[in-house]
Amino acid sequence: MLLKLDNYNLGIKVVSLALDETALRQLTFDNLPSIHIENDYLVFYPEKVKLKISKENIEKIKNCDNYDVFTISDAGQVYLYYNNESSDNVILVTNKCNSNCIMCPTPESVRKRANETNIDVILQAIKHMPDDAEHITITGGEPFLAGEDIFKIFSALKYKMYRTRFLLLTNGRALSYKPFFEKFKETVPNNTLVGIPLHGYDAETHDYITQSKGGFWQTFYGIKNLFSYNQSVEIRMVVSKLNYKYIDKISDLIIEEFPSVETVKIMGLEMTGNAYKNRENVWLSYPEAFQYSKNAINKLINRGIDVQLYNFPLCAVDKEYHKICARSITDYKVRYGSVCNECVLKDACGGVFAGTLKLSETDMKPWR
Repeated sequence: MLLKLDNYNLGIKVVSLALDETALRQLTFDNLPSIHIENDYLVFYPEKVKLKISKENIEKIKNCDNYDVFTISDAGQVYLYYNNESSDNVILVTNKCNSNCIMCPTPESVRKRANETNIDVILQAIKHMPDDAEHITITGGEPFLAGEDIFKIFSALKYKMYRTRFLLLTNGRALSYKPFFEKFKETVPNNTLVGIPLHGYDAETHDYITQSKGGFWQTFYGIKNLFSYNQSVEIRMVVSKLNYKYIDKISDLIIEEFPSVETVKIMGLEMTGNAYKNRENVWLSYPEAFQYSKNAINKLINRGIDVQLYNFPLCAVDKEYHKICARSITDYKVRYGSVCNECVLKDACGGVFAGTLKLSETDMKPWR
């Protein structure tokens, strides 16, 4: 939440920010509801309703950018939905998930108590987004738990943002269901990469981690369906104490069954939610996770498959693999240890998750 508006009574709204008169005129011309600061008031357009707000809240709004998109709840809670200056925005479809991964950074309670998807808010927000947005991630929870509404979201994005690159994060299980997959094919936006995790090399190893019996084969055939449609696919492996011994076997499965995968992301842990709750059984240091993954990395690269390391600080990775390390952690979650100030590679390093710093700081060794 960015801020809370007192004495707010305009109901649920989606608005764009106009910091200046030029932006306000453009949003009015485009027939998009907007907010604008005038003296000590937040003015809502087109209603021209004025709401007196604190200097603190004025400063918070002024720190945002023209054409940023906000959602406002019935209670006046203001959330930044789309940042116009960011190259990677997120559409969170739902927090619900039909898996319950032991190492998930989201707690089980959030998935169980998640609100229903407000499809109207999402569709209104899409109307406010620019049609030349560089990149948008569609995620959950599990986005397909929105049911048929997910296809309304896909269609809205496909119709408006034909130049935008999309990353759809899903466990892939719904895509094994043929009627659902056919609807996906009809509506999926252009330039979409579908990111799906494989936590094991067979049903026993995968389903133990996801705590969802039958999930492996649903994911497997979901991926097969995507390849039958020539859909771009990214496979993700989250390395933990639960699966580090068979990362090699997962890479063998990818090479044998999914050789045309566009990219494989090997990922370090984010230790919040379920992962932190189960930390004794889950936590594997970043240096250990890299070392146990190195053979799998080499196998995949030797077969011409693109590989990237996500969430690994550079000090956890052998120097010759630094070129495949991505700055993958969302900006507000990034943290550095005290020794990082001595590291000559700090500016090139993506750091670690805020929720993982205490567990990983003792392993940090600055490059000099």
